[in-house]
Amino acid sequence: MSEKKSASANKTGTASKDEKSIESGKTEQVRKRTFKEQKEFDELENQIFEAEERKEELEGFLSGGESNHEKLAEYGKEYASLQENLEKMYSRWEELGVLRPM
Repeated sequence: MSEKKSASANKTGTASKDEKSIESGKTEQVRKRTFKEQKEFDELENQIFEAEERKEELEGFLSGGESNHEKLAEYGKEYASLQENLEKMYSRWEELGVLRPM
């Protein structure tokens, strides 16, 4: 019977301590981006776009049947480095994207 009382109490608007802490976590204020972060966010979008274009270009070189193995190795290294940098840029872009714009 006590279970029914607590269930009916929750339905009437009185929440348990656990429910209140969960609800309060949802209402946390997200801080605004600083001027520097906003500038970085804007620049990152362009950098990501340029890096994605270069990545597609390198993919074309790597799959194009190039016979010069030295060139292929060079393109492969650049591609790997570019992929790593893109992952970092996307990660940072997501971090900044969560913040409120200025």
